[in-house]
Amino acid sequence: MHLRRPPAELVARIPVAYLVFDLLALDGRSLLAQPYDRRRDVLDGLGLDAARVRVPPSTTDVPAAQLLEVARAHGLEGVVAKRRTARYEPGRRSPAWVKTALLHTQEVVIGGWTAGEGRRSATFGALLLGAYDAEGRLRYLGHVGTGFTEAALAALMARLEPLATTRSPFDDEVPRPQARRARWVRPELVGEITYRNLTHDRRLRAASWRGLRADKAPAEARLP
Repeated sequence: MHLRRPPAELVARIPVAYLVFDLLALDGRSLLAQPYDRRRDVLDGLGLDAARVRVPPSTTDVPAAQLLEVARAHGLEGVVAKRRTARYEPGRRSPAWVKTALLHTQEVVIGGWTAGEGRRSATFGALLLGAYDAEGRLRYLGHVGTGFTEAALAALMARLEPLATTRSPFDDEVPRPQARRARWVRPELVGEITYRNLTHDRRLRAASWRGLRADKAPAEARLP
């Protein structure tokens, strides 16, 4: 991510492909007014599948619930559904295009927080989260900065301040961008988050806060 000229070794180790799932124009001719079925037929007819370009499959005869289970089994983010008769509407979130994301729930231990900015300058910007592995080590999982109400921010801040400590409670290294801004706390609070998936280095992707779990002890928060 964010590399303009990745070295050959990285390209070979982490291959990246461009996924093309719609076609808006061809040879200078706009296809915006065409229904999705027509745009898709033209796209499929281009023969784009190559080492760096993929046209993901589309289907019209599989129930939505079954498609979601297939996506889950393959570790995908979810399913995009388009109304087959709909034109493409640039610049707006059309109701003819619906993305259903697959979310996972995870219990986490709060190990620290980073200062907030703007309207959240009096509380925190993000919580630093972890969970325990089979050997009882607290592993860093990532951070969460969304899903908080104003009341939750204030209540959590009041719980975090008495737990302040000078050292990271995590048994592995926290990435420098988070570590240099971190305010560490004793790992005594358990929360629950949702997330889309884990990155290749086992970090939470698109995490969102759900709330504290007063019914759970920190040791019960296990790695996903």
